[in-house]
Amino acid sequence: MPSRAALIISLVLSIIMVVFALANTHTIEINFLLFTTPAYPVALTLIVTFAMGVLVGILATYATKKQKQKRAREGLGTKPSPPDPPSPGRSKGSSGPTFGTGSSGPSSRDK
Repeated sequence: MPSRAALIISLVLSIIMVVFALANTHTIEINFLLFTTPAYPVALTLIVTFAMGVLVGILATYATKKQKQKRAREGLGTKPSPPDPPSPGRSKGSSGPTFGTGSSGPSSRDK
């Protein structure tokens, strides 16, 4: 949930934008390379420009978040975990569990 200060700042900026839009009702046309727009009010031009900036920011944030999630899934962004300590009863050089005593006949445990 946004903080009270963030809400107040957003409200003040919104009021400033509305006042600016109402004060600048004249029309402009934009020339960019070979592209020319029809005449639109300054307020509409600012709103469209702002919306495009918000969209670019959202897409950049989304891409960064997806990249971090992918790295986390692949284990690239994490520190390697330390090796497991040896379990009690096994020596360091032991290659694995041993079953039986090594003789082919029944042992005293089987009786």
